[in-house]
Amino acid sequence: MDIRFQHSDNMDWRADCTLVFSFTTAMPEACAPTLWERAPWLSIAPALRDFSGKKEEMAPLHGHPENPLPRVLLVGLGVQAEARLATFRLAVAKAVQFARARGYSTLGMVAENLDTLAPAFSSTRLVLIKEAVIAAQLCLYRCDTYRTEKDPEMGADPRWLSFFFNEKEVPDDAHRAAREGEAEARGVLFARDLSNGPANFITPSVLAEKAGAIAKSHSFTCTVFNAADIQKKGMGALWAVGQGAREEPRFITLEHCPKGQENTPPIILVGK
Repeated sequence: MDIRFQHSDNMDWRADCTLVFSFTTAMPEACAPTLWERAPWLSIAPALRDFSGKKEEMAPLHGHPENPLPRVLLVGLGVQAEARLATFRLAVAKAVQFARARGYSTLGMVAENLDTLAPAFSSTRLVLIKEAVIAAQLCLYRCDTYRTEKDPEMGADPRWLSFFFNEKEVPDDAHRAAREGEAEARGVLFARDLSNGPANFITPSVLAEKAGAIAKSHSFTCTVFNAADIQKKGMGALWAVGQGAREEPRFITLEHCPKGQENTPPIILVGK
C-alpha cells in the first residue's frame, strides 16, 4: 500500500473511505471539523448518532458515491485517560483491515484529526503519522509466497493511504515521518518473510546472502562465520545444533554506526 499526501490548495480531498478517530468524550466532528466542512453530508448521517467512541468500535458513514469523500469510518479509541500509543496503533490496524474486508481501494486520514489526538498520547502529529503508517502496513501482512492459491476471503489490499492537510503544502516533516514509518515497516515485514519461510528455503547460506545484500544496500558491515570459524571461536552450542542440519551453519553479524557515534556504547540485538 502506497503512502500519499493531499493538501488544501485548490484541490478536493479524495478517498474511498476516510478514517476518523475519537475518544468517548469527544464528538467526531470536533476531532476533524474541516472534514465536516468538505463533506457536509456527515452532519445528517444517521449512523453518527450510534457512535460512542468505545475502544475498537467502528461505524461506517455513507454519503453519495459521487462525492470526493463518499465514506467515513469512525473509529473508537475508548477512554482518553487510558490512551496509549498502542491503543492508536491497534485502532489504525483494525480500521485498515475493516476497509480491506469491504473492498475499499483508497483510504484517507485527516492530519487535523491527529492534531486533536496527539496531546492525549503525550505525543505529536508527526509521531502519530509515523505510527499510523507502520500500523497500516503491518496489519495488511500475509505470507502468500508459498501458497498455491490465495485466500479469496482476504480481499485485495487498499492501493494507498493518503494524509489530508489543511496547509497549502504538505509539511516536509510530515513527509519525513511517513517515510520513516515506511522504512520501519519494511524492516519488520522483511523479518516476517524470513521467519515464515520453510527451513529448506531459508537456509543458513540464504540468510547470509540476504544479510550481505542488506549491508551493501545500507552501508552496513556484514561478517559471516562459516562452520570452521564457528568451531574456531568455540561456539559449541551453535556448532552442535548445526550438525543436525543438511547445510552447515552460519553466524551472521550486521553492524551499523552512524557518523559521529563511533564512541557511543553499541545497542546489540541478538536473534536465535
